[in-house]
Amino acid sequence: MQNYTYYRWSENDELFCLRANLTGAAGQVLWDLSTQATLEDLISLLLKRFGSSDKAERFRSELHTLRRRPNASLQSLYNEICQLMSLVYLGPSSDLVDAVRDAFLQALGDPSLHVHILDKSPLTMEEVHHIALNLEALDRSRDTWRREPLRDRVSLV
Repeated sequence: MQNYTYYRWSENDELFCLRANLTGAAGQVLWDLSTQATLEDLISLLLKRFGSSDKAERFRSELHTLRRRPNASLQSLYNEICQLMSLVYLGPSSDLVDAVRDAFLQALGDPSLHVHILDKSPLTMEEVHHIALNLEALDRSRDTWRREPLRDRVSLV
């Protein structure tokens, strides 16, 4: 277990603060802890109940099958993928950026958008997201332009 010092608190201070702030399902673990439990005991129990190391395969599967919902924003898709990626890959990974990018592009469910984004050669996930937002905005404005009658687009002099 890593030793984190926050405001130079003792382990007892950290344990007290953590116990005081557990609510809902996480607060239920306190019933299973003895009064003599240490900070390490509490963290270990929380990780066992809520940690994702045992659930990585499920999250990997969710990530692989994730698709953009109708009317879902690119931002919400991006956030969902980043959340799943952090649950699948618990540590730093050199392949993480590529995996996030690929998951995002696949989840778009739009092969044309996928190709247009890759054509821009983005290096980071933020660039992928930014390009996708721009392309989607351009696509929306093009659709709006097509729906307007010509007489509304041309002003007569």
